[in-house]
Amino acid sequence: MASTVNITEMLGSDSISGSRVTINSNFLILQNWINGYVQVFGVDTTNGILDLTNSSIGKVSAKVGRFDSLSLPATGTPSTSFDSSGGASLVSLSSTNVTVSGSLISNGNITFGSGSTFVAGGTSSFNGPLNVNSSFYLGVQGHVISQNTTAATGLTAGTSFPSTSSGGGGYSTPNSSSPYAITGLEDVIYADCGPTGFFLKVVDGTSPVGGTLPNIPQGTRVTIVNTNSATGYIWTGLTGSTTYYTGFNTDSTYGGYSSSGIEIPQNKAYRSSIVLQWEPRIGQGQATMNGSWVVIGSSNVTV
Repeated sequence: MASTVNITEMLGSDSISGSRVTINSNFLILQNWINGYVQVFGVDTTNGILDLTNSSIGKVSAKVGRFDSLSLPATGTPSTSFDSSGGASLVSLSSTNVTVSGSLISNGNITFGSGSTFVAGGTSSFNGPLNVNSSFYLGVQGHVISQNTTAATGLTAGTSFPSTSSGGGGYSTPNSSSPYAITGLEDVIYADCGPTGFFLKVVDGTSPVGGTLPNIPQGTRVTIVNTNSATGYIWTGLTGSTTYYTGFNTDSTYGGYSSSGIEIPQNKAYRSSIVLQWEPRIGQGQATMNGSWVVIGSSNVTV
């Protein structure tokens, strides 16, 4: 209910001098009402501000609202903000259906439950983990492009690979003392596997204790493509040990991989590859060659 102001009405026959008390009373009523209105609604006529944050309810109802910017909540650090160009910052969002017509950039975790629908009409960039608890479908125009490819230093898009007899531009690790350190971000590694071999590791360690569990998520996959035409090998595991840990489980009850590494036959440059998956639950930290890499698939490779 709207607030009202009541003052004493004066007649035309009333004299000014005789109505002085009534006039002063009316002005005092108006003064108190205006001061109270300004205080409760936080009115700043100089800067055009209406501030209701000190009110217990602070509600504004309107048919149409137009703002150059909007921030929520009213006090403290905003968790949601919108600017005049349509840009939005959502620190926390809880909604079943989210439709985005432009770019969506997330710097944190995004989790879609089984009943959620996500529709993006533009480009979506996820700078944090994307957890999908249901099927992930690619439509008729859906496709996957990976930019996490590792090759020799200096090779960029549009640069031809060198001759396969000189390594083909693959990443070179000439000995076990300088292996390539897996970060868990690689998708494809172009590797110079021959003739001395391609060495990679996930952790350092000292024999016979073995290494500590690396910070690589279980199920991480990496594809290694050989770029050398000579007979080559892939070794992976720990360094700094008297016995080189292959990272492939050599125990006959697990995999029985060769302790000399995965063999790459000659003349199979760009035709030989192997897909590895990291499984830290297998033989982690053991003194024997019980590594944690599982071979998911291979082509022109002797495992």
